[in-house]
Amino acid sequence: MTMYTVRGMTAQGQLHSRKFKAGSPVEAEFVRRWVESLRASTEPALREVAVLVRPHPARMDEWRQVDLSSFDHVSFYGSNPVDGESKDDYFESLYYSSAVVGLNTSAFLEGAVVGRPVHTVLLPEFHENQEGTFHFHHLMTVGDGFLTTARGLDEHVAQLAAMARGDTPARNASFVERFIRPRGRSVAATPVFVETVEALAAAPAPPRRATPIWTYLLRPVVYALVLAGRLPLLERIYWNPAKLRQLANA
Repeated sequence: MTMYTVRGMTAQGQLHSRKFKAGSPVEAEFVRRWVESLRASTEPALREVAVLVRPHPARMDEWRQVDLSSFDHVSFYGSNPVDGESKDDYFESLYYSSAVVGLNTSAFLEGAVVGRPVHTVLLPEFHENQEGTFHFHHLMTVGDGFLTTARGLDEHVAQLAAMARGDTPARNASFVERFIRPRGRSVAATPVFVETVEALAAAPAPPRRATPIWTYLLRPVVYALVLAGRLPLLERIYWNPAKLRQLANA
């Protein structure tokens, strides 16, 4: 079995344009802790699992002081997938792995597309770059979510152990069909995108509309709700429809 830990925190968000704040935690140190937790597992498959680490090209400096050579079956490899050869290499890294593990990366989506279990660890030090972003919650909620999350390394390792034993059912299909391929897997996305852009360009410009006064009055309320949604206790409810349903049925 091969475990593949993808590029984690990026210098700039991969699913949106918001830059991660400067001074975000060093992902290289986290990866070392992660590998140590695998090797300390009571699950034999995780103690011996092969790990492929693909760091994000923008954060290579973080790895200069991190040495993974003391771990058996851990490879540090990969480049930015910007040409045909590197894209093929990136695809094969995903496709031939047993699971994808990361912090916040577009490879979560690509792992879902190729049908691999996708895992992450929600740690306080990475909160702003994970649950603190809007898009991250789609991964956990659309189609009941495909991203397997844990609140600590112990829980995360237990989830990986269950996956290694085959105890975890696949969760990707619903997300892929609803979020990535809403018109069906057999419909290529590029022609749909091009047709939509061309249709928008050919359509007449919509008439300008004055902003209703009541929207200005609502802005402070909306702003307060956004701030409230970032409080740790409320955030899990605010952004989690499944949690809302649990509270409604309680």
